[in-house]
Amino acid sequence: MVSPTLAEPGMPLAKSVPDVYIQFQSQTHAWRCVMLHRTGKFFPDGAGLTAEEVGPHTDHAGPATVKLHHVTLARPAFEAWLQGCVIEWAIMRVYWARDMSASKEALVDRLINVYGPPKGVTRLQCYPRSLEGWLGEQLPLTWELHPVTFTHTLHVVETEHGYAFELAPTAALFRSTAWTPARLDGLCKATAKLAEALAWARHAPGGGGAAIDLGSAPGGWSTVLSRYVDRVVAVDPAAMSPEALALPNLVHIRKKVEDALPDVRRALGGAGADLLVCDMNKHPLAMIAMVKPLMPLLKPGGRLILTLKFFSRSRGKAWDPHACPELEAFEDIQVLWFLANTAHERTCMAVKKL
Repeated sequence: MVSPTLAEPGMPLAKSVPDVYIQFQSQTHAWRCVMLHRTGKFFPDGAGLTAEEVGPHTDHAGPATVKLHHVTLARPAFEAWLQGCVIEWAIMRVYWARDMSASKEALVDRLINVYGPPKGVTRLQCYPRSLEGWLGEQLPLTWELHPVTFTHTLHVVETEHGYAFELAPTAALFRSTAWTPARLDGLCKATAKLAEALAWARHAPGGGGAAIDLGSAPGGWSTVLSRYVDRVVAVDPAAMSPEALALPNLVHIRKKVEDALPDVRRALGGAGADLLVCDMNKHPLAMIAMVKPLMPLLKPGGRLILTLKFFSRSRGKAWDPHACPELEAFEDIQVLWFLANTAHERTCMAVKKL
């Protein structure tokens, strides 16, 4: 990697520690990513000191991009985490940047006269993408460029402060835009919400214990839970899918919650549950009332995960779980807008007091 010691007038020197720009499918995804970063629980250590949205914060004009400032985690490790994390489906591109130019023309001048062409072939990865064609025309023929076979990447992001960029040796990109993986395997797209919540809580698969899934049919959340705990107790009077019923660690209690309590206790084998989850299409107050009878079965330190359904579209919702008397036995109560939530949903996370 080239590390110039000269800076443009008014511009800082190239950084020894990079910033990372993550481009999402929509501006609301970018905003939700910033909120997740601020909780300090979702991203790994070293994934930036702060996070901020870049540019106009609208779906029509915004770049849907988040800047992670001062990323100390090594590039291979950070990109491997992104590739395997539960929000990977929403990420379009990842850009690394250590340097800044005030204008496109200054960027070209800096690349030619300070950096010079690398010893190899360069792939241009720019936002906006129109910048790739423009740069390709401006750089001299001594810069060998190719979109597929390359040894270096030139990342450039247009920001309100200038053009952030990095020229670095690498023969691979974070992902190919020609390859879009399935959002998440499972019985329904709603599984992504639970996977994101469990990742935020740093609840690792195969951790043992038991979970109660209220309103479990057709079985999407129960299927996800089966990978995390030893036993899943699914409560719903409706039928579960054959795939869910075939899970060896799942027990389906086909009753309403008010009639199911003795069966749930037996299914738990006298022990409490480590997770209590619910993704029913109910208003928060109605959902809390339905979940309340199962709360005594949650162990102290156990986690409550609820999808909250609302009927208005906005970045903030008025319902305050801290003022909910049914949640007095819980702490660390947070309402989060995960990337997999719709515009009308939030996820409530809480831990039962010890």
